[in-house]
Amino acid sequence: MKPISRVLRWLLPWLALLGMTGCNLPQPGATATPTVDLTAVYATVSGLPTATAVPPSTPAHTPAATISPQATTPASPPPDATAGPPCNMAAAAPHLDITIPDGTVLRPGQPFTKIWRLVNAGSCPWTPDYAVVWFAGARLGAPTVVPLGVQVLPGQAMDIAVDMVAPPRPGAYISYWKLRDADGRLFGIGPGEGSPFWVSIIVQVEGTATPTDTPTSTRTPTFTPTPTPVVYAEGTLTLSPDDQVDLDGMALTNTGADIGYTVSPEGAHQITPLHEARLGVYGLAPPSPQDCANAAKAQVAVPLEPLSPGTYLCVQTDQGRLGRLRYQGLEGDTLNLEAVIWEEGG
Repeated sequence: MKPISRVLRWLLPWLALLGMTGCNLPQPGATATPTVDLTAVYATVSGLPTATAVPPSTPAHTPAATISPQATTPASPPPDATAGPPCNMAAAAPHLDITIPDGTVLRPGQPFTKIWRLVNAGSCPWTPDYAVVWFAGARLGAPTVVPLGVQVLPGQAMDIAVDMVAPPRPGAYISYWKLRDADGRLFGIGPGEGSPFWVSIIVQVEGTATPTDTPTSTRTPTFTPTPTPVVYAEGTLTLSPDDQVDLDGMALTNTGADIGYTVSPEGAHQITPLHEARLGVYGLAPPSPQDCANAAKAQVAVPLEPLSPGTYLCVQTDQGRLGRLRYQGLEGDTLNLEAVIWEEGG
């Protein structure tokens, strides 16, 4: 037994050493964890630059954008019922006819000067290049264009003079005129194209002088009565704005009308010949059928503001009949007329 005990005492230290070594051997399926070299880590950190301390982050103040004034088109104002007048517009002065009032009687071939007083009722000045121009009716020996030659500011009045000559043939004549701007645009009394202004004359032959010698004959002169014109239709017309009248039938109608009565938004009243009818201002004396046959008539609207109550107008209907209208005046926007239409040839 002693030899075995010696062997065990010799083997035990070696067995213990072998067991300790076995604990450090890699185990099957185990992954080796790399060992971190802390000395190397600290050496790396010490080689980096030192960061400067930054104060706590605060929201940066962004300066407000500076808005430079820009030339922008201002917004259009809403429509205003009191909007200003148009550029070109005329108005009749309180006393329009400075010379030659309607119905003035002249001798054949008699020269005369017609003067109208007009007001610049627009928003633009009338420059010296503006002109008064013949528009319709009888020329009456006048030039077709007469330059104003002066400047007329808005609100100012101007006397416009045109030299004319009475025609050689007796009768009633009317000449219509308008204004023209420097660009050739026509305008007249009232807005838009406006109404023309006119001169109305009656040409009559002067009566012969009464002889002073004692008549040798005692024969009583024969008196030949003037035939009474045959009236085809007549009546009193009370018209509202936009009414149209067939003068041959003295009836309001929308078809076959001879005249129409209108009122502009600015309050200008006028009578307009319709279809084939013609119209012209005659004067304050009542015309006969022959007077109206000789009178100048045109398809031109006649403004009523310049007319005096009692003024006569000659008319030719779309059926060719002659007649006369007596302007009785306005009551607000209501127009009152007396109308007489004669038989053809009457």
